[in-house]
Amino acid sequence: MIRTRFLPAVSVLAIAGLIVPAAAVAQDAPAYLPEVGDEVVVYTHTFRPENFEEASTVVAEEFTAAMDELGQQRYTLWIRNPSTYELVAISVFAPGADVDEWQTYSGRLDVLKTLEPMRQEPMVVKRYEAYSVTSTDDAPGT
Repeated sequence: MIRTRFLPAVSVLAIAGLIVPAAAVAQDAPAYLPEVGDEVVVYTHTFRPENFEEASTVVAEEFTAAMDELGQQRYTLWIRNPSTYELVAISVFAPGADVDEWQTYSGRLDVLKTLEPMRQEPMVVKRYEAYSVTSTDDAPGT
């Protein structure tokens, strides 16, 4: 383990460049990061046990494709609980992205039709506003 706390910034960047190629860092960097005041929508899907894996893939891949097709910028976190067959999408809409436009977008509605027979319960949709955005960049002892 390299203790970076005491290294000059240039040394840290040089070491990071050796460990992680620049293309990998750029590829993993999100295009949009949430900001205070952004509209957040939480979608909770509950699927039938026998459809959970397939439905999880459909949700993550096909909703993402529909988002790209619509051209709205957002940050979405997909989380799931296999023991309850739930998949939750936490979608933060960037300024200028319209939640109502997304809700009625034909690409989104097509995915919902695909998922309908796989559902155990109706999807729950709740709208919020981002109140605070935080990130811890430095773990204790590093």
